[in-house]
Amino acid sequence: MRFESIVAHAFGPLVDETLELAPGMNVVYGPNEAGKSTWHAALYAGLCGMRRGAGQTAADRDFVRRHKPWNGTGAWEVGAVLLRDDGVRIELRHDLANRTGTVSDADIADRDYASEIVRDGAPDGAVWLGLDRRSFLGTACVRQADTLRVLQAAEGLQEVLQRAADTAGTDATAAAANDLLGKWHRDHVGSTRAFTKPLAMAKKELNASENRLANARNAHQEYLHRRAEVERLHAAADRAARDLARMEGSGPLRSPAEHAALAAQVQTALAAWASRPRITRPAGPDIEQLATQLAQAEQQLTGPSTGRSLAHWLLFLLAGIVAATLSFRFVGPELLALVLAILAASGIAWRQRRSRQDALIRERQARIQSEIERRREDDRRYDEDLTKHDEAEDGLHLAADRCGIAEDETGTRTMLLERWLADWRREMEANAAQQRRLGEAQREAADAMQSYARARGGLDQFARGMPDVSAAEEAEQTARLAHDRLERLDATLRMTIQFLGRAEERVHRDIAPRLRASVCKHLSRITDERYTDCRIDPQSLSVQVRSGNGPWRRAEWLSHGASEQIYLLLRMALAEHLSAPDESCPLILDDPIATSDAERRKAVLDTLLAISESTQVILFTHDLDTRDWARKRLSEPRGHLRELDRAGVPA
Repeated sequence: MRFESIVAHAFGPLVDETLELAPGMNVVYGPNEAGKSTWHAALYAGLCGMRRGAGQTAADRDFVRRHKPWNGTGAWEVGAVLLRDDGVRIELRHDLANRTGTVSDADIADRDYASEIVRDGAPDGAVWLGLDRRSFLGTACVRQADTLRVLQAAEGLQEVLQRAADTAGTDATAAAANDLLGKWHRDHVGSTRAFTKPLAMAKKELNASENRLANARNAHQEYLHRRAEVERLHAAADRAARDLARMEGSGPLRSPAEHAALAAQVQTALAAWASRPRITRPAGPDIEQLATQLAQAEQQLTGPSTGRSLAHWLLFLLAGIVAATLSFRFVGPELLALVLAILAASGIAWRQRRSRQDALIRERQARIQSEIERRREDDRRYDEDLTKHDEAEDGLHLAADRCGIAEDETGTRTMLLERWLADWRREMEANAAQQRRLGEAQREAADAMQSYARARGGLDQFARGMPDVSAAEEAEQTARLAHDRLERLDATLRMTIQFLGRAEERVHRDIAPRLRASVCKHLSRITDERYTDCRIDPQSLSVQVRSGNGPWRRAEWLSHGASEQIYLLLRMALAEHLSAPDESCPLILDDPIATSDAERRKAVLDTLLAISESTQVILFTHDLDTRDWARKRLSEPRGHLRELDRAGVPA
C-alpha cells in the first residue's frame, strides 16, 4: 500500500491543501514552523481517522488540541488517496469533528469499502495492513523525537505479533487459544485473589462454613465456660461488697479541705519572706546636698562677678575710644587703626574666655541634675524594698498567730511555720490515700456487680442463639464439594495454559529471528561498523547490540542518536513483519535522524532509499543536508523532494 496524495481540507493551519507523493522515497523539506508535523499528522489521520469509542484518552485530547482547524470553523476534515498492492485505488475522507468517514473506490462508482475497515466505530485504513490505529502509530508512523516510544507500545503490539506469526504457519494459534482459555479461566474459575470470581467465592464460602461448624461444635463448651465464669463473678461481687461494708464501718474520714485556706496563707507568707528584698541604704550625697550644689553653680553663672567683668570691659573700651580719637587728631589715621584693632582683639579674647567658663558651669549643672534624678530613683527603690520587707514580716506574724505560734524571733517563727506546713501536707496525703482506698473499694464492688450482671445477661443471650451443629456440618460438606470441584478445574486449566504458554514462547522464538535479521541487515551501515549483531525480546521489544563477540549492550542505554537509529530499524522491521503479507506498509517519519551526525545521517538515508524500492517512505525534515541529499539522490517517478514554504504549502 502507498499514499498517492493527502488532502488537508481543514486541518490545523492548512485549508484545502494537497501533498502529492511518489511511490518510493519522499523527502518533505521545510524550515521550522513550516507545517511538517502537521502534514505528518494529516497522513496518519488520513489513513486511520479517529476512533469513536467511549471516553477520550490523553493522546486523543492532545491530538485535538494540536490539529483542530486554527480558523475556528466547525469543519475538521482530511482525505487521502491510497493505492493498495492489489491495484485498487481507495479514496478515504474522514470527518474528524464527528468521528465519521467515507471509504470508496477512486476509479469505480458506488464501491464502498467502509464496512471492511471499521474499528472502534470509525473507518481505520490500517486494518488493510493487518494493524490498527495504535499499532500503526507504534511501528510505521514515527512522530518527531518519538522513535523510542515503541518500547512503551510493546504490550499493545503483542496481539499483532501473534497474528503475524500465525500467518507464517507457526504455533500462533496456541497463543490465541491461550488467550481464550485464560479469559474463560478468569471468568469461570479465577483465583483466590479475584474476590468476585467462582474459585475465590467458593473458597470464601468453604472458610465460612468451616468457621460456622467450628463455632457450632465449640458452642456447648463455650456455654459451660461462660456459666463457670458467671459463678466466679458472682462470688467476687459478694466478696467486694463485704470488704466495702467493713471499710465504711471503720469510722468517718476527715475532710481533705480542712485547714486548706490557712495552709495557703502560710505558704504565701513563707514564699513572700523568702523572696523579700535586701535593705541597702543609698550611698553618696542626698537630694538636699545636690540641690545646694546646683544652686551654687547657678549663682556662678548669673552672679555679680559677671556684671563686674562686663563693666570693666566697657570702661576699657570707652577709654580706648577716647584715646583713639585723640590719636587721630594728633598723630594721624594709622595709629588710630592700630588702637582700634587692639581694642577689638581684647574684646574678642574676653568673650571667648567668658564663654568657656559658662560652658563648664552648665556641664556641671547637667551632671548635678542627673545625680539628683538617680538619687530620687534610689530613694524610691529603698522605700519600696523597706515596705515589702515590712509586709513580708507582718505576713509571718499574722500566719504564726493563726497557727498558734507565739515566737517573737523571726528566724524561729519561720522554722516553726515551715514545720507546721510540712505536717499539714503529710496529714492531707494520708487522708487522700485513705480516700483513694475507699473509692477503689467502692469502684471494685460496683465493677464486680456490673461484670456479674453483664456476664449473666450474655450467658442468657448466648443460650438463646446457640447454632445447630448438624445443620452446620451439612453446609460445610456442600461447600467443600463445590470448592474441591473448582480446585480440580483450576489445576487442569493452569496445566493447559502452561502448555499453551510454551507454545506461545515458540511463537516468540519464531518471530525474534525474523526481526533480528531485518535489523541486522542495516545495523552495521547505520552505526558506522560499530555494532554488527543484535538480539530482540519480542515481549518487551527491547534491543541489545554488540560488535563481534563483544559484550551485549542495551540499545536504549547508548547515545541518544544511536538509540534512535537502532529503534528506527526495529520499527521498520516491525512494519515489514507485522503488516499483512499481501500489503506493504508505508513508513511515515518525522525527522527521526535529527540528532545523528552527518555520516550516520547519510547511512540512514541510504538505508531508507534502499527500503523504498519495496516500501513507500515519507520523510519530513528541516535538515539542509537531508534536503541536499534528496536533490542529488531522488529522481522521478520513484522518488521526489517536496519543499514547503512558511505556510506549509508545497512549492
